[in-house]
Order: sequence, then structure tokens, then C-alpha cells
Amino acid sequence: MTDPLAFPDAPRSALERTIDELVDRAQAVLRTQGRLRNLLAANRRIVEHLALEDTLHAVVAAALELVDAEYGALGVIAPDGEELERLIHVGMDEEHVRRIGHLPRGKGVLGAVVQDARPVRLEHLGEDPRSAGFPAGHPPMEGFLGVPLRVRDKVYGNLYLTNPRRGHFTQEDQELVEALGATAGVAIDNARLFEESQLRERWATATADVSSALVADESIEDVLTIIADRVLAFVDAHLVTIVLPDADAEYLQVAIAVGPVADPVRDRRYPAAESLAGRAIDTGAVVADTTGTAVAGVEWTPPLGPTIAIPLRVAGDALGALVVARGPGGPVFADAELGMAGEFGRQTSVALAVARGRRDRRRLELAEDRSRIARDLHDHVIQRLFGSGLALQATALRVPEDLRDHLEEQVSAIDAAIAEVRTAVFTLGSSNRPAARSTRERLLDVVTELRPALSRPPRITFSGPVDIDVTGALAHDVVAAVRESVANVARHAPGAECRVEVAVTDDAVQVVVEDDGPGPGVERASERYRQPGRPRDDARRTLRARPRGRRRHHRRLGRTPRTNRTEGTTMIKVFLVDDHEIVRRGVADLIDAQPDLQVVGEAATVRDTTGRVAATRPDVVVLDVRLPDGSGVDACRSVRSAHPEIACLMLTAYDDESAMQAALLAGASGYVVKDIRGQTLVEDIRQVAAGRSLLPAVPVAQAVERITRRPEDDLPDLTLRERQVLELIAVGLTNRQIGERLDLAEKTVKNYVSGLLAKLGLERRTQAALYGADHGIRKPDAR
Repeated sequence: MTDPLAFPDAPRSALERTIDELVDRAQAVLRTQGRLRNLLAANRRIVEHLALEDTLHAVVAAALELVDAEYGALGVIAPDGEELERLIHVGMDEEHVRRIGHLPRGKGVLGAVVQDARPVRLEHLGEDPRSAGFPAGHPPMEGFLGVPLRVRDKVYGNLYLTNPRRGHFTQEDQELVEALGATAGVAIDNARLFEESQLRERWATATADVSSALVADESIEDVLTIIADRVLAFVDAHLVTIVLPDADAEYLQVAIAVGPVADPVRDRRYPAAESLAGRAIDTGAVVADTTGTAVAGVEWTPPLGPTIAIPLRVAGDALGALVVARGPGGPVFADAELGMAGEFGRQTSVALAVARGRRDRRRLELAEDRSRIARDLHDHVIQRLFGSGLALQATALRVPEDLRDHLEEQVSAIDAAIAEVRTAVFTLGSSNRPAARSTRERLLDVVTELRPALSRPPRITFSGPVDIDVTGALAHDVVAAVRESVANVARHAPGAECRVEVAVTDDAVQVVVEDDGPGPGVERASERYRQPGRPRDDARRTLRARPRGRRRHHRRLGRTPRTNRTEGTTMIKVFLVDDHEIVRRGVADLIDAQPDLQVVGEAATVRDTTGRVAATRPDVVVLDVRLPDGSGVDACRSVRSAHPEIACLMLTAYDDESAMQAALLAGASGYVVKDIRGQTLVEDIRQVAAGRSLLPAVPVAQAVERITRRPEDDLPDLTLRERQVLELIAVGLTNRQIGERLDLAEKTVKNYVSGLLAKLGLERRTQAALYGADHGIRKPDAR
């Protein structure tokens, strides 16, 4: 029987091996196709997010799934390129994170990927010489794969993967992660662009809110608060402040502070030279600090993180700075954010400049209204009352004795009304006065301060030259007495009507505080200020003191005038200068009733005064301080220059120290406040005709000091803004140019010019320019 056919084993073995290889390759292809499908799915998972934070988390999660690793993280490189700014991690639970403490900052192997910007693949992480070890509580890690992520050819961060579940990372894993990283770079770039567009929209919205606040007529303080609130809402800040420089720009004051740590920062004052805000104001550019230590120099609390300072400037004038700080460890501000912040600062500065201009315009309008009302009261009401009172006094000299007392009561009532109107005039004009506080202003401040404690506003009246005679320690005592007395009324009789009277008489200053309520708390103040022998009055407190330097003589209404006239005595010829006919008529009637006085002429303007005085040759010229075409001081100067033998007596509705000094320098022999004590005026005319001076000693001494003072000592009388205006006048700038330079309205500049001319005793702008040049006023560019 024939044996069956047999085949050799070798050929069958080769065939099987070939089939096995084909199967392995097919399986490899299938695995590769699966991983490619996973890569495509990972790419799709990454690019479907728009928010940057979501995109970064999606990149880490997709990479872990792609190579089947346990832990993953994405480190964002800081702007300095040395360390990691942020670390987004996936796979580690909160307990491990808590035990580790602070997250890695980019040292060891992580730092190698940062420095080399190339992939790093290790089988045993702990055995690598570059490894910095793990902190306590850190989970064990073996295999490691680090791949840089590039955004527009610049390394944005690094992707770190550890503990592959297959034991180690392969070259294929590295290639897949690198491919994923390319897609991640595009996705991160898109997310950043989207985030920047949203941030730009929020900055624009904040700018619109500020503009809306201006349209809504908000105050500057409200606008500043809106700016800080809006920035805090969208910048994810820990603290937002707006700081303003002081007058000399050496210190910064926190005007607005919002945020979780704002309370200890409000109203803080710190040196500008040591601060981030100071540098921003000086350079005019946004300044950034990554640590927060440069906000205000040393010992700045609470601790802050990355901070930026945005200058607020308009036309070179520093308005302040907006300081935005994140918390410790917070993300630094990107370049795009700095650009947006700078644009916001420029837009906001314009808005603030508009708000400041509107505020100044309102203040100017208010000042103009107050000045107009005060001028009307002075030029019409007081003058009419004064003229009518003088006419009554002249009548009193010609009526029977039994009617004089009645007329005296009526004249006293008119005099009291003049005092109250004069107080109103002074109050209305006080907002435009220099920074130095006069006695009247200090007393008005006291009454205003204590007004809320009383059910009815206190009434205060002034009589006589209060600001001229009540100065120094005497002024301090008067203010203290009024404060304590009115406070006692508020404390013990808050429902009472309180009246304060401050009167300067021939030889004394008298302060009377009266109320119509019970007086338990008045006795102590009364004891303190009552003169010996004066009976106690629980509803009346009086302080009397003698001012230094008084040389004026007053006589009571209705008494027979005392004169030194004898037979053959020459008549005293008087010339009247006042633009109010009723005043001239009242004074003329009073003078004509005197046997030794005669009115020889009248004038209503400076121009008419010069010619008519030359024609009439009077002994005394009585001049009102305010005239339509100039001032009585100008007329006095002209008269004294042409006729030194003629005495000039200034007559005004209210006392003013600077006007008195100007009158003294012009050669006046007396300066009299208008009241209806006619015999006082008559006696004053006789005194100056006899060659005596009626000017108080204190203003005379002040005027002498002003004349003899060194040139550089004149400037402290000016405010800082007035000095700046004088500097610019000295270099030849117009009011409009000065306003543009100092960010002021042209009318405001005009007011400053008028004020400094009055303080310097000058009449014209050219004199101010020469004054500035003669006194070495430095130019603004020389600062």
C-alpha cells in the first residue's frame, strides 16, 4: 500500500510567520487608526471651547486620554520667561493639592522644558539629575513627558504628563502629544483673542458708563467712584484705587478705594516718588508691577499681587492715577490689557477734564451770581439805607429835643439793617476771597458749623471794621468766645433763637451772644468773659476788649457837635465823591448842618474828581472806595499827587484790609466804614482837616512791612494757583493760553488775574508782567 503524501515543515512555518506579520501589521494599523481617531477627537474637544480657562483644561484632559496617563498639567510661562505664571492640573484630587501646598513654579525637570523649549521624555522621573524631588504629600510619579506649546511661534506654556498606565511613554506617544500641542496652540490663540475682545468690550463699556455719568450731570466724586467700580467688576482685581496728587505733587492721596481690601487703604497718603502711581503720573504711561511691592513703597498693607497704574492726564496736566491690583499670586496683566488700560485712561482723563471744567464753570457761575447779588446789595440797598439814615440824622439836628430820641431809635434800626446787609454781602463774597481766613469768615464758619445743633439758624451781625481791628490773639479770643457761647446755647437751649453781634467801637471790641431760652449752661461762659462788676445775665454773654492802634473818635447821635471853631475860623471845605446821589445828598445835608463845614463840590467818577477838585480846592475830599470807572483809591492817588495839601478820607460800605492798605499807600488820611453815626463822620472830617491820621495802627504797620519787605517775601501772599498764573503772565501768555496750560476756564483765569492784581496792589496786567520779571518769577519751563 502506498504511503500518504507528506510536506516539509519549514515552508509551512515561513508561511505562518508571514501571515502572523500581516495580522500584526493590520492590528498596528488598526491601533494607529484608533489613536488617530482619538487624536482627531481630542482636537475636536479642544477647539470647541472659547473661554481660555476652559480651553486650557480641555488640552490637559485630552492629552491624558490620548496617551492614557494618570496625571497632567499645563504650565503657562510668565512674561519673564523664567518661571511658570500659572499651573492648570488634571487628575490630582483636592486632598493631594492641599497637602502639597504651593504648586510648582517651574524648577527641576519642569524648568528644563521651560528653558530648552523642546520635548523631554523620561522613563524614571526621580532618577533624572535635573529632578528637584517632590514635596511632602506629593503622589509618586515615574514616567514623564513634557512638550512645549507654541502660540504664533512663541512658547506659551508646557504640557506635562506623568504615570503612563502602559509603563512608559513611547516615541509614538510623544509624536501624538506634539501633534495635539499644535492644535492646542491654535485653540489657545483663538481663546485669547476671544478673551481680549471681551475684555476690550468691557473696557469700552466702562468708558461708556463714565460718559453716561457725565451726561447725567454727576459730580467728580461720583464719576471717580463709577470708574473704580466698573474696573473692579471686570478686571478680577483685589483692589482698585484712584489717587490724586497734592499741591506740590510730592504726595499722593487715595481719593477712591474699592475692593475686598479697600477699607484700610481709604484716605491713605504716601510719597509719590516711591510709588507705581507716581511713576505713571510722571511718565504718562501705564506702569506694571508683577509683585505689587511698588504700589506705595515699604510697609504697604494689605499685601497685593500684580499691579498696574494708569495715568490720568490731560494736555500735560496730571489729574491723578488709577491703580488696579490683583491679589497675591494672581495672574499678571498681559500686554493687551496694558494697552486697553492706557486707552481707558486717556478716555477717562478727557471725561474727568470735562467734569472738572463743568464744576469750575458752575463755581464761577455761582461766584458770579453771588458777586452780582452782593454788588446789588452794596451798590443799592446799603447806599440807600445809608443815605436815608444820614438825611434823618441831619434832620435830627434841627428838630426839638423831644423828637431826637425817636429819630435816634429809627436811625439805630436802619444802622442795624445795614449791619445785617453788610454781613450778607461779606458772606456772599467770601467764596472768592484768598485762602487766608479773616475774622469775619472764621466767625461765619463757627456759626455755620454749629447751625445743625440749633432748631433755627443763628443770626450774626458785624459793626465797624472787624477784619481790620480784630486780628491775632484778639481774633482768636473772639472766635473762641463765640464758639463756646453758641455751643452752650445749642447744648442747653437748642430751640432758642440765638443772636450774635460783633461790634468794633471807638475803644473796644464787643461780642454779644443772646438767646431767648433758658440759661443753665451760660453762666460759665459769662463768668469767663464778663467784666468785673457786670451783673450776671443768663441769656446774654459779652466779651469786651480793646483793639490796638485805634485812633478814631466817635460821638453820639443828637448831641451838639463839639468844634474848635472860634470867631474868624476858616470854614472847612469838603468835596464829596460817590456814585450814589442819595449818599451824596445825605452827607451834604449832614455837613451843611455844621457851622464850620461846607460842601464845595461833588463828583460821581474818578475822571470828574480830578478836574473838579482842582477847580474847587477843598480841604478834605471824602471818597467812596468803589466808583464806576475805577476806585476811590485811584482818585485819592491822583488828588494827592496833584495837590498834596488836600486830605483824603475814604468812605466805604465794608472794611477790607487790602483796600485799607492800598488807601494808605495812595496817601489817604482815613478809612471810614459807612454807618449812620453822622457825628462820627463829621468829626472824622475835622480830624483829617487838622492833619491827623485816622488809620488804625495795625494796617499801617502791615503796609509799612509790605513796602519794606524783600521782593521774594511778597510772593507768599499769593496762592499756589495765583503764583502759577503770575508766572505765565510774566512770560507773556494770554488768559486763553493760561487756561489751556492750567486746564482752567478763561473766566476762571480772569478771576485769578483780578485777585493777584488786588493782592499785589497793581492796576494793569502789564504791571503784573513787569512785577513778575522784576521779582525773578521763574518760568514754568524752568521747574
